[in-house]
Amino acid sequence: MPSGTAVELGATWFHGVKDNPVYDMAVWQGAVKDVRYENDLHKHDIDWQLHFARPGQSDLLSGAMQKLAVEAVARYTEAAEECTQGAQAQERTVGDVLRRTFDEAVQEEGLQGEALKVFADSWQFREKLQRTFDGFFSTDDVSLAFAREYESLDGPNLPVPGGYQALAQLLAQGMDVRTGHCVTSIQYGAWGALVSCSNGAQFQAEVVLVTTSVGVLQAQHATLFNPPLPDWKVEALFGVHIGVADKLFIEFEIEPEQCAEAAAWLSGRGGSQSQR
Repeated sequence: MPSGTAVELGATWFHGVKDNPVYDMAVWQGAVKDVRYENDLHKHDIDWQLHFARPGQSDLLSGAMQKLAVEAVARYTEAAEECTQGAQAQERTVGDVLRRTFDEAVQEEGLQGEALKVFADSWQFREKLQRTFDGFFSTDDVSLAFAREYESLDGPNLPVPGGYQALAQLLAQGMDVRTGHCVTSIQYGAWGALVSCSNGAQFQAEVVLVTTSVGVLQAQHATLFNPPLPDWKVEALFGVHIGVADKLFIEFEIEPEQCAEAAAWLSGRGGSQSQR
C-alpha cells in the first residue's frame, strides 16, 4: 500500500483444526493457541453476514429480496459441498450439477422477474467466490472426481498469525535453506538425484521434492528433468488448469481514534462482518 502497510500475506487461514496437520505443526511450534480439545469450538466461528446491493445501486437489498439473495448463496453452497451425492449419470463436472440445481431451485420457488434476477445475481456471486476458493476459471473445468476427494476438516476456520510465511519461518529454523539458487536441471535415477543451479552449485540427494507451480512445470518440464518425465505424468500435468483470482485492496483514511474500532470489526471481535 502507499502507506507502507503490508496487506497481502498470502494464505492466512486454518480451514478446520481437527486432524489438520498444518494446524498441528503450528501448535507444536507455539505459533497458535491449541483449541483442538475445547468442548465448544463453535465459539471461535466468525459470524459472517451477507448484505447485497444490485449492480449500479447503492441501497442494500432488504426484506424478501435480501432473504432470497441469502437463500441463493445457501443453496449454491449446499449443492457445491454435496454435489457428488446426488449426481446423475450424465453429469461429469461440478458445473453440470450446479446448473441442474439452479434450474430446480428456480422452478421450485416459481421465480420470475425481479426475484429471478436477484436469485441469479446472488448465485453468480457465490460462483465467483467459489472460483477464488479453488482457483479455477469455471466449474465446468472441475471434475466430480475432485469433489469426491475433497474433505472438509472439523472445527472452525482460524486465522494464521502473520500468515503461513510466519509458520514457514518457524519450521525453517535450524535448517540449511538456500536462497538465490535458480534450479536449471534435476537428474534422477536409482542412485538418487542431482540438482544443478544457474550459479554452478550442485546438490546431491536421495529424493527431490519439486513444489513449483503448475505453470512452471508445464513450461519447463522438458528441459528441467533428466530423464524426461514419463508420458502419463506429462499428460496428467497438462490436464491441470489454474484459474485467475484477483484481489483488490482499498485503503481508507480514518481518524486515529477510529483505528481500534476498525481493527475490532475486521477481526470479528467488534460484531458481525459483512460481505458486499
